[in-house]
Amino acid sequence: MITSRHKGRELALQELYSFGVKGLSPCDILNDKSYSFFNFLSKSALEEYDSATIAYAVWLVTTVLENFNDINAKISAYSRGRTIDRISPVDLAILRLSFASIMFDKSTHQTIVIDEAVKLSCAYSNEINYKFVNGVLGAFVKENRGSDDNDKNKR
Repeated sequence: MITSRHKGRELALQELYSFGVKGLSPCDILNDKSYSFFNFLSKSALEEYDSATIAYAVWLVTTVLENFNDINAKISAYSRGRTIDRISPVDLAILRLSFASIMFDKSTHQTIVIDEAVKLSCAYSNEINYKFVNGVLGAFVKENRGSDDNDKNKR
């Protein structure tokens, strides 16, 4: 069984990407009583990942959906020169889950979140977009959280 926050981020990325491609709004998803994150996961995925990995993915997706407008506003503010509609769906999903983690998960250091976002962008996007993702997140962290090194090694 695979367990890791990286895998949780991958699962969350897949879910957020599918919402974006389908054009679903957070209100529609949160108000849909039939929606379940587990509907998205295949039976083999549920058997492959442990409950902590799935719980982290669910937390990320839920946090993004519940704070969608605030997160999009941050992305817009820090993606200078590129509007949200010009950001690839994959990179937008990566940015959304990364902003959610930086803004609402105090147990994970911002440098780890940025490193994970770059890895996801390299793996799922094109060769150049990781620089954009890194720049947007780096600018946000630099301006808003400074260099809080007290929890640098927390994952």
